[in-house]
Amino acid sequence: MDLNYYLVDVFTDTPFSGAQIAVFPDAHSVSQRDRELIANELNLWETVFITGSDNASRFQLKVQTPQKETSIGAHTTIAASYTLAKSGALKSQDSAPIFFENNNEEQTIYVTYDKGEIKQTLLTSRVTPQVDRFTPTKEELAEILNLNPNQLRDKRYAPLIVSCETAYLIIPVKSLQAVVEARFNYQAWSTSTAPATFAQEILLFCTETEHSLTDFHLRLLGPSIGRLEDPPVGASTPAFAAYLCDHKHIKPGTHVFAVERGLEQARQSILHLEMDNKGESTLTVRVGGSAVFTGEGKIHLKKNAE
Repeated sequence: MDLNYYLVDVFTDTPFSGAQIAVFPDAHSVSQRDRELIANELNLWETVFITGSDNASRFQLKVQTPQKETSIGAHTTIAASYTLAKSGALKSQDSAPIFFENNNEEQTIYVTYDKGEIKQTLLTSRVTPQVDRFTPTKEELAEILNLNPNQLRDKRYAPLIVSCETAYLIIPVKSLQAVVEARFNYQAWSTSTAPATFAQEILLFCTETEHSLTDFHLRLLGPSIGRLEDPPVGASTPAFAAYLCDHKHIKPGTHVFAVERGLEQARQSILHLEMDNKGESTLTVRVGGSAVFTGEGKIHLKKNAE
């Protein structure tokens, strides 16, 4: 059995930049074991398997990393939207939403078109964030990141634990250089108070950016990241939006930001982030961006593969 797939670079309009995702647009006959084997063979950050339905605006997604099955998010829904449009499965070119389902989770996607081609995909989600101000000390954080304490920012923003299902230890630093220089120190992490927070990922950020049109530079590190130098940050953006809303200088209202991940010479991503700060327990977040196709291929799969 041959399975067609596309390679999609997400959160970029430049080929061989952004986050590379593989998408299988017709995976209704692919088992869980097959998905694991394929994701390991391709060895990308995430591989998406789409199962269609009788409803042309509703699709089932399965997302697999080389290590495990994971939930759907901004990267995977954008990659899936572009692939469905390219394969002809998306017929509509109006403002009607499409829906992606994964187990008991559903994501609402809005697609904008320009001259018949997808221009941008916007993922809308409503989250109930939990914020914890118990974080390691400034000295502990600096040691965990192999940085100097004076490289950590402590005026306009403060370190916080923010959870929207996944808990992130969000740490502001003073400069882009500090973000780039940071190296996760597992020993310092394990001997600090950090493990008691249940956050297994660190979201490092600064307001200094490489791109002139972006507002923040983000980078993920931590014990659950493994050896990936600068992984995609799309899944962390709802928590980052909630983090911003927790600071008094972020006034009530709708805010729009542009967020970058990575440097221009190293697969940089640009994310569009919107949030409706109403001072309520729930927060509406919209994460969007563009994508480009870089290739397509076939996987040869034996029907009885186990």
